[in-house]
Amino acid sequence: MLAQNDDGKVHYREEGTFVKDDVKKLYYYHFKVLEGTQEIQFIFEYSPRVLKDPEKNRQLIKDALWEYVEEYSEDGKVKVEGLFKWKMERIFDTVYPIRNLLDISFYDTEDNYLGKLNQTFLGFGKVGWLNEKEASLGLTPSKIRPGTWTIEIAVASIVTDKCHYTMEVFLLEEESRPGNKVRKRKRTAVNSGVEKSKVRIEESRWYAGELHVHSNHSDGKNSIDEIIRGAKREGLDFLALTDHDVVSGYDFIPQDKNFPIIKGIEITTFYGHALGLGVKSLINWRRGGEVRGINSIVDEVHAQGALFSIAHPYCIGDPVCAGCRWKFKKTDYRLIDMIEVWCNSWRSRKIENYRSFKLWDKLLNEGLKVTGVSSRDWHDVNKALEYGPLPKTFVYTNSLSEDKLIESLKKGHVFVSSGPMVFFSAEYWNENYICGDEIKASARKVINFTVKVKNLQTFAQLEIIKNGFAFFKKDLPPADKLRVSFSDIPSFEKSDNKELEGSWYRCEIYTKEDKELLCFTNPVSIRVF
Repeated sequence: MLAQNDDGKVHYREEGTFVKDDVKKLYYYHFKVLEGTQEIQFIFEYSPRVLKDPEKNRQLIKDALWEYVEEYSEDGKVKVEGLFKWKMERIFDTVYPIRNLLDISFYDTEDNYLGKLNQTFLGFGKVGWLNEKEASLGLTPSKIRPGTWTIEIAVASIVTDKCHYTMEVFLLEEESRPGNKVRKRKRTAVNSGVEKSKVRIEESRWYAGELHVHSNHSDGKNSIDEIIRGAKREGLDFLALTDHDVVSGYDFIPQDKNFPIIKGIEITTFYGHALGLGVKSLINWRRGGEVRGINSIVDEVHAQGALFSIAHPYCIGDPVCAGCRWKFKKTDYRLIDMIEVWCNSWRSRKIENYRSFKLWDKLLNEGLKVTGVSSRDWHDVNKALEYGPLPKTFVYTNSLSEDKLIESLKKGHVFVSSGPMVFFSAEYWNENYICGDEIKASARKVINFTVKVKNLQTFAQLEIIKNGFAFFKKDLPPADKLRVSFSDIPSFEKSDNKELEGSWYRCEIYTKEDKELLCFTNPVSIRVF
């Protein structure tokens, strides 16, 4: 309904109700922007926002966990169900009350995607805005052209019987927030408040980072400046900004050569989440009211010179974390660059991480080049640690820059650790190789491997995984420095599948007592010909 208000604003209003059958669907609301409009304002509210009944919450969590259990053999189910008894309460404490999840996205007259606002912004009477110079966090400023504009409502999850929404749009003939003070602010390096020697950005070495970070441009708690300060306190050298389906945070990234930020995005679909690392512009996973095929999304990420990384593939899914689990059945894994195989602390996500490693092993055994990385899925840099230390992704590069980090991630020059440093290398025909490298073997000559460990604080066990199975084990004592060597001879047995000719070796270190993963490397691969 179109109505003229006394204050001169053109006002559109729409309201309705979503039910559980609307989940994983997209709904569109069109409105006419008149000639002379300088700014669009909007209010979107929905209620109830959460399911308050504790027992109904527990049942939803139980149903989500059962999706894991039912995929195991009978013997496996008993073990996994036992693990979930502890995990059930932990998840309840974390997610209660489970929420209804709605997002709204904006499209201009030419159907250009301008970004979205998620549940942390929506509701509570908050007024969003969009004009040529400024926009609410999550949206891209855009010239307000006359014609038909579109608001898209993505119904990710409805856990209550009904969810009522109200949407209002206001057209203004002048900007309510004149100027461009925020988007053209002076972008300077952020002082962490922590004394630290200056990073040598042209030095070839291992750099520590976090590849999955959310700011207040999506559902994170912190501004980008606050995130940088928190990252420096953690001893990180770089991070990737990966807000949900938006890139508005790019304009707020400071120009700091000593602390590069990879421009990323989390592509947040109904059937799985993925990161685009190194993207230049928005990636929209919707087209024509449907979820696009995942392989076409991967192609678009690659067309921007970016890497595609599957995020938390075995995360507990709907409705605990709506859309978080990877369910794209037609994924062409030959196109995938990376997978988050270690998410959050190992103790809290052991079951999910174990399955992610198994998927990674399967792809490596198929001869695919996929880099394994870690993820905190960081939403609050000030939140206290729970359930154990968090991992860091270490990348070997000769220059601390966005382009060089992307290049090294693609090569697999990566190890992940929540404590000790681990350096895995191989020597063949007097040539040295590090994790991520491929050795092209043409003769049955011994390959010598070396594992160097620094700052090991506990009794541990080193495992060398060859083609998905334990190949070599050794107990390790606490020590500042350790060195372990072993050898192998490449197999020249011919296979009907040429992609399977060869081997790969990965280093993993676990605590001796409770088998908690401390660190792992990407594999050194052997290709025979």
